[in-house]
Amino acid sequence: MTIAMTIHRTALTKTIATRFAAAARRRQVQRGFVWCIAIGLPVLVLGATGGVSAADLVIDPSASFLTGSGYVDNFDPPNQNVQEPITAQVVGSLTTSLNGSLSVTIGPSGDLNLSTVQIAVGNTPGLFTPGNVPANFAGQIVNPEFGGSSIGYLAGMLLSFAGSDIPLNADGTFSANLLSEQVTAGALNWATPSIGFLGSQSLVSPLGNVTSGLGEFLTPGPGVEQLTIPIDVTLTVPAAGQLVHYEFTGQIVATVPEPGAFFLAVVGAACAIATLVRRRQRAVYRSK
Repeated sequence: MTIAMTIHRTALTKTIATRFAAAARRRQVQRGFVWCIAIGLPVLVLGATGGVSAADLVIDPSASFLTGSGYVDNFDPPNQNVQEPITAQVVGSLTTSLNGSLSVTIGPSGDLNLSTVQIAVGNTPGLFTPGNVPANFAGQIVNPEFGGSSIGYLAGMLLSFAGSDIPLNADGTFSANLLSEQVTAGALNWATPSIGFLGSQSLVSPLGNVTSGLGEFLTPGPGVEQLTIPIDVTLTVPAAGQLVHYEFTGQIVATVPEPGAFFLAVVGAACAIATLVRRRQRAVYRSK
């Protein structure tokens, strides 16, 4: 009888201990969850309502391009006041890629703010006249008054874009004409071989509004944001008493990691820290 009671008490004690241990584990999980919420929720709230911090968007050169076209106002007889069209030195020499990065911020009210980190105009394949050198664009015009052609190229071009408080529509589109563009570096170099004339002119100039079309700031897939800007601008450059009129059309496509992924990572780190803190607290308590 005594042995049976002893066994019963032992079993009861183990059952009670098991239940207490299970309850303790549940409380630990609940406390850990509360810690995660307490630490992670403010981070998520800040990310959702406080706007996205300025981040660099990397331009995709395989999808970003410029194509040049235009004409030269000819002020010399016998073709005075005739617009001589610019044609390519070789096939494809008036189209090139873009690369670099942009800085974008989405404000608390959902407006888009954009500024340039750097946009470099790529070189079109080949070497071009005058000088047999690389160029962003390479073209030529017919010069009957000089018995030949004038040949030139644009090189070393850098672009900047800027715009602030640009409203974003519900579908992620925005009015691209609220952005302004500027050429911040580059030069037009030309030659008229028939008369042995060489010249160079800086391209640095504001270009005004980008286009009347729509840009897009979208999330095409998990963890990715994509900014698309259509381009249709003109640039007028004086050259040897003439005016060279360029029109550039194309687009910029830039991507950046989804900001939400960053905040989720922060929350995960917060949970890990909370778990570590709770374990150390239990270890200190047990050692007493």
